[in-house]
Amino acid sequence: MQACAPLWLTRPEDVQAHLMYAAAEIASCVVTVGGLQVHGSIAPPAQGGGVPFVVDARLQDIVDVPPSGRAVRVDYEGGTDRYTFYSEMIGTDVLRRWVLAPPRTVQRTDRRMVARHRVMGHDGFSIIIETGNTIRTFEVVDISNAGLAFIYKANEANLREGQGIEGHVEIPGLDAMPVRLEVRNLRSAPTQKGYRIAGVRFVELARPERMAIAGALAAWKHQQRIMQRAAH
Repeated sequence: MQACAPLWLTRPEDVQAHLMYAAAEIASCVVTVGGLQVHGSIAPPAQGGGVPFVVDARLQDIVDVPPSGRAVRVDYEGGTDRYTFYSEMIGTDVLRRWVLAPPRTVQRTDRRMVARHRVMGHDGFSIIIETGNTIRTFEVVDISNAGLAFIYKANEANLREGQGIEGHVEIPGLDAMPVRLEVRNLRSAPTQKGYRIAGVRFVELARPERMAIAGALAAWKHQQRIMQRAAH
């Protein structure tokens, strides 16, 4: 099978959403600086945009902190997808974490900027759409901190690609969150006749809300794994 060509995230909003996903759900990464590879993990981006890198505890007293301005490469994997970005050292913070400059681009092998969780059939996930004087609740198919997909009857909603809509998203562990959405794609539901699936992205979602979604989804995923292990 031919390998997929690398893809790139370039919009600042997409890069930020991806970094929040990586901080919440990817346990480890490798920072290459010079000829040295340092294992650790990414923490949520700082308010000023810097990306904290937590050096593996076993290496903290062994590896020297690179000087400010030193070029670094960051590699990590999420599921079957691989990601890379290039940055440079800013310095360290009070927690002894390395602080990297926010990357302008992130290279990935998957077309999605953030891995989505398939949640259809699980309780607690829904999207409430407000159109005119009508309020309807739809079942979420999959979701990330960048957007979601929901299923609807073809005659229940008159949607078009590029359309802006408003509503509230419900996620286990969070209060219903007001969101602005942009319809990115529409398609027929493969197994349900008369139904369609709308893929939407969050528009101008504030950093705390985006981080809250990433954290809630990571916690939900962890809980699902515990339940699956208990069932076996």
